[in-house]
Amino acid sequence: MSKVLVAEDDRHVRELMVDALFDAGYDVIEAKDGAAALEKATAEHPDLALLAIWMQHLDGFEVLGKLREDPATEAVPVVLLTALPAVQGEQTGLNLGVLHYITKLWAPGIVEATVRVALRESKFEADASDDDSLVWAGSASFRRNLNDRDARPSSGPPAR
Repeated sequence: MSKVLVAEDDRHVRELMVDALFDAGYDVIEAKDGAAALEKATAEHPDLALLAIWMQHLDGFEVLGKLREDPATEAVPVVLLTALPAVQGEQTGLNLGVLHYITKLWAPGIVEATVRVALRESKFEADASDDDSLVWAGSASFRRNLNDRDARPSSGPPAR
């Protein structure tokens, strides 16, 4: 069972996410602010962290930066949760290795699907596997793997 850290300072939003992920079969850790998120990530070693951008004590970008600085947490995949359009924080997140955003208010199933895809991508990266069936076709890992194959010499167009 994968362990997911949910860091969100709005209690109602946090409870919705925790309930949805728990019901989907994940082991869920809660944090009500950025400092608690960093502390719990360091102590609990989650498989994925879902971080709100705007939180007390440390914002999501600060938590993400500190996670990336620590060898024990540098590889933890992160999904950012924001009320802002992704474009307003996207470059900062991309520079820190974030591939997924969930924008508040989300449609039913979005949190679970995004977490599932991010975990598959991280497993795919860790395994360094060529098995494309492990990864959602719209993911960055799939495109990166596909691009790597495209760069290899071939006698014809790459198989899709």
